[in-house]
Amino acid sequence: MNQINKAVKILKQGGIIAYPTETTYGIGCNIFNEKAVKKIFEIKGRDFNKPLLVAVSSFKMMQDICFIPEKYIDLIKKYLPGPVTFLWNKKNNVSNLITQSSDLVGIRFPDNKKALKIIEKCNFPIISTSANISGQKDSINWKQVKLNVDFIVKGRCKYKKPTSVINLMDKKILRKGYNIEKYEGIIE
Repeated sequence: MNQINKAVKILKQGGIIAYPTETTYGIGCNIFNEKAVKKIFEIKGRDFNKPLLVAVSSFKMMQDICFIPEKYIDLIKKYLPGPVTFLWNKKNNVSNLITQSSDLVGIRFPDNKKALKIIEKCNFPIISTSANISGQKDSINWKQVKLNVDFIVKGRCKYKKPTSVINLMDKKILRKGYNIEKYEGIIE
């Protein structure tokens, strides 16, 4: 079984994987499996009051879990897939556990073939949070992933820096990550 199919099987069974994105290695699970989502917090030693990001493989999948104002559709299609996270109002199918009861959910549409293929084959969004103990250095290759996950997908992280996180509705940059200069002009 190839590693994409193995990762998909594990995710469908409620497991946790580490996987490459274009920025850093992430860990993920099915966003609709609360037991698996709780395990992500435990594995990372992450405070339960910090929200998690969600990765999708298509604009349709994105719109299945959040509300994107019509005026932003063309704009995000210009930047996604890519190394940026946008915050949108979540739909009711996104657990408060992921968003920590916020109405907003951070959405990633990674520009990494392996990540996209995994999500596409699962046919559900997955959690996208850095594959490290909270507060420690990001993993930029599979050998650096030291978390107790069910499977590590071997791959390459092109940029080796975290994503920028942007709330377009409030016109705020919440995290300056890879290539932030490219995104600063869109919040004006």
